[in-house]
Amino acid sequence: MLSMTVEEKVLYFYTCDGRKKGYTANQIAKHFIVNEKSVQRALKALAEKGELIVVPKTKPLQYRRVT
Repeated sequence: MLSMTVEEKVLYFYTCDGRKKGYTANQIAKHFIVNEKSVQRALKALAEKGELIVVPKTKPLQYRRVT
């Protein structure tokens, strides 16, 4: 788990979570004890790849796993 990249940790977080709830970068950063900015970059990259979707009209932005 220590050698995983932030993107891999974020995907792991979403696969372990069975709920279809959106999460903010802050919530994921607290879970893994990593920098929130690095989680934001990872979430944005995963959204561009099509792995995650942005929940509309949320402030701060929330992301969901594409099912």
